[in-house]
Amino acid sequence: MTILVTGANGALGRAFIPFLEAHYDEQVIGSVRSGGDNLKFINCDVSIKSDVHHLIKLVRPRLVFHLAASFANNFEDDIKVNALASQYIFDALLQEELSSRVVIFGSAAEYGAVLPADNPISELYPCSPVSVYGLTKSFQTQMAMFYARTKNIDVVVARLFNLATSGLSQRLFYGKAEAMILAYNKGEVSHIEFGNLNSERDYIELDNVVTQILAIADFGVSGEIYNVGSGVPIEIRTILKAMLESAGVPWDCVIESDSEAVGRKGYDVPLIYADVKKITELLKVP
Repeated sequence: MTILVTGANGALGRAFIPFLEAHYDEQVIGSVRSGGDNLKFINCDVSIKSDVHHLIKLVRPRLVFHLAASFANNFEDDIKVNALASQYIFDALLQEELSSRVVIFGSAAEYGAVLPADNPISELYPCSPVSVYGLTKSFQTQMAMFYARTKNIDVVVARLFNLATSGLSQRLFYGKAEAMILAYNKGEVSHIEFGNLNSERDYIELDNVVTQILAIADFGVSGEIYNVGSGVPIEIRTILKAMLESAGVPWDCVIESDSEAVGRKGYDVPLIYADVKKITELLKVP
């Protein structure tokens, strides 16, 4: 039996695979866009249907973790990776007559324009994305639900809130902050500049993410969405202060502006954190 991880060279993929190898007594194979072509990593551009079909036909996985994602903030690019790639996986499984379980990685960005009073946000909250990433990820979720309903694909969606781990894309706050702190410590910049740091988010550590995702993979109900989060809001400023302290960087190097959202220009959601009742119940399954 084999487990397939798409986007295996991303920050989460690199960290996730060792946990999978420890949890399952099965071969774990990752797909990467380039630099693969060996027994553990296989080249596959998930935005190309024929590549995905070849990958599924070659690996014939029992379980798929679809981590591949695009943060280009360009609809034409993001829709291919964040939505159509999942369709290609489902179609390939159907063509190969495989009954594989698929874990789709969603995002809290799908919820989008959340009212503070509506927190914590449950999986039933209507999605109103305010970014291209959130929009295309919401398409992916709808694609998964459609195939579960109409084609009997065994798929569950892990809707991930904010991961706190090293090596994330600089399009995400945590990744951007990490890169800027590194540049400061190297003497490449004299200060660290951010927009509004007052927003509150749900940040979750890697170990907790892995625990929740494995529970979803093993016990989640097909066709269901599960929030993956801590269930606790934390101010972005607090996250940044902890990162600076860990790196030995003084707070007075930070320049803050209220003129734009943290990490990107545009709409900013002041408060969003997960309702974790559903995943908490799943974690109780023996």
